[in-house]
Amino acid sequence: MEVGKLRVLDFYMAFPFRIEGFTFRQSQIGLKKISKAYEYTQPYGGIPDDMTLFLRMAPIQRLAMDTLASHDMIDREAYRLDVILAGEDGLPPELVERAIAFGAEHADLITVLQKLSTDYPLLGEDGLKRRSGLMEYKYDVV
Repeated sequence: MEVGKLRVLDFYMAFPFRIEGFTFRQSQIGLKKISKAYEYTQPYGGIPDDMTLFLRMAPIQRLAMDTLASHDMIDREAYRLDVILAGEDGLPPELVERAIAFGAEHADLITVLQKLSTDYPLLGEDGLKRRSGLMEYKYDVV
């Protein structure tokens, strides 16, 4: 998976109430309703717009990926090419257990994230960058 795609998915996992702003294909427009189920996660008071929030997350996301690569949980060489692949060491069992528990508790959100991951490329007119509005897409080489 491209690093950019992972960053977009991470944004929607952290802020599922923001899924409402994603421009789904007409056949998948019903996926927006998931954002209503997570309105309770929206902090009281104002938070920045999606793009500003996404940009502020970038250093934290990069640090997290750097840490995973430094511990061989993701492939270092692929990561240098902005691609995320499983590393030789894999994930620690505790992390796997927590991910499984989160997935079970938030199955609806995981379903939407899987759709975003598999049904939309990162680049181009039909890509996650344009449809999310989180990243510039006009100069993508497709």
